[in-house]
Amino acid sequence: MKSSWLSLGSFKTPLIIIVVVLSLIPWYLRAEILDRIVAIVNDDVITLSEVNAAGRPILQQIKTDSSDGQLPKDIQREILEELINKKLADQEVARLNIFVTEEEIDRAIEEIKKDNRLTDDDFMANLAHQGLTMEAFREQVKEQIQRLKLIEQEVKAKITITDRELQDYYRDHIDEFGGYIKVRIQHILLNVPEGATEDQIEEARKTGERILKLIKKGNDFGDLAKRYSKALSAQNGGDPGFFKLSEMPQYLKDIVARLKPGDVSGVVETPIGLQIIKLLEYEAVSNTTFQQVRDELYRKLFQEEVNRRYMVWLKELRDKSYIKILY
Repeated sequence: MKSSWLSLGSFKTPLIIIVVVLSLIPWYLRAEILDRIVAIVNDDVITLSEVNAAGRPILQQIKTDSSDGQLPKDIQREILEELINKKLADQEVARLNIFVTEEEIDRAIEEIKKDNRLTDDDFMANLAHQGLTMEAFREQVKEQIQRLKLIEQEVKAKITITDRELQDYYRDHIDEFGGYIKVRIQHILLNVPEGATEDQIEEARKTGERILKLIKKGNDFGDLAKRYSKALSAQNGGDPGFFKLSEMPQYLKDIVARLKPGDVSGVVETPIGLQIIKLLEYEAVSNTTFQQVRDELYRKLFQEEVNRRYMVWLKELRDKSYIKILY
């Protein structure tokens, strides 16, 4: 009996070619047969199933018009970017040989229970509610500890918060501590007629420059204010008394912000005319002292700087990595 023209023998050569060709395709492209690859990060890949798995908790919390139950594309992209960052961090953890022991994971879990006042039964009930096994949760805790060690090694060790920075923050945010900034200035208001011409304004400015030279030579600001200023405070040596910074006009706040006690501004143009301003006092007034909140401020500023430096470090890491998004 003659062999059929559809016999297996007639396909031997084509099959060999196909097998050889498939063997030459990179493994991460062959993986697309089972799952769709959405990004390549150096020697690793991220698949669509990973994006969907990471977004599943979000999907359960939001309403979507998508008939297939998929997350909106913009949220998928945000999740993908986070997964890329996570993959890069994982690669750095491996490169730097950052290890986490079982004892460290145990201690971290006990801290979580303590901070949230959870009994063992409460803790297990919470895991079940989130759809997590203890094994999966321990893996999450391990990853968090690895990130902390990575940040400690790559970022935290390079951060210094000075006492001056803490004091500046305390002063600039004094209202957060139930207080306010008390300001005292001296000023000289120069005579600029209403509807003044450019020549008149220039003449007033020249007068101001002459006054500044006298101040720099050591002449008393108050005496010069009595002599030249057209403000009501002139008779008091240009001193209108104390103000709360929050109650001062914005233009005056902006000028004062550039001065330290004892500093004198240049001749500045203001809504009420040309002025020369000297800052006498700039004091934080609060029932909560700086020393009482110093440690709290340190933790706050330190964490803010950690977050900022980490994002800079991560950007630099991304810039020198091979990242290809196929999404």
